[in-house]
Amino acid sequence: MKDLDEQVYQYYWDKSMKNESIEALLETEQKHSRNWLPISAALVAGVALFAAVLWQQQLVQLDLRDLTIREAAMNHTSKFQLDVETSELELLTAKMEKLDFQITLPAQLESRLSLIGGRYCTINGQLAAHLKFEDRKLGSELSLFMTPATTTLSSLHGQKARIADLAVSVSLARENGMFYALASADHHLAPIDEY
Repeated sequence: MKDLDEQVYQYYWDKSMKNESIEALLETEQKHSRNWLPISAALVAGVALFAAVLWQQQLVQLDLRDLTIREAAMNHTSKFQLDVETSELELLTAKMEKLDFQITLPAQLESRLSLIGGRYCTINGQLAAHLKFEDRKLGSELSLFMTPATTTLSSLHGQKARIADLAVSVSLARENGMFYALASADHHLAPIDEY
């Protein structure tokens, strides 16, 4: 039996690879893996950069939305005097001559609201008109902000949010080249397109 064990051992010993062969194989494998290292690193860096840019764009969009909504809510709750007190839209338009746009209401709002007056303000750094209305149906006060619709502001169309610390809800819309923000006490606001 011992003889057979030695023969099997010798058979497999002769079949095994020599150290030189093993080292040559390892060297070849290391060379190939080194070639992929720069490509893999570049690929990972490219994917990471793309993800970072996409993430940053999302944050900018969210910041713009939140800042615009907060600005409208703060203007709505401000105690600033109206520049023009009137119930006539044509008179308000004539008196607010610093505006470089025509004051127009979204079609849905015209029949339901009574104009109280207006003042100058800004929305997202742009000169805007702040119109105060009374909602005849609900008996509450609403603020409508309007300014020409830029590409940036237009991207906010259809957004709405509640600013809890001010107890104000704001709805954003774009219509006929104008950007609108409608603000009211939380329990009174419906999106502009529902008026």
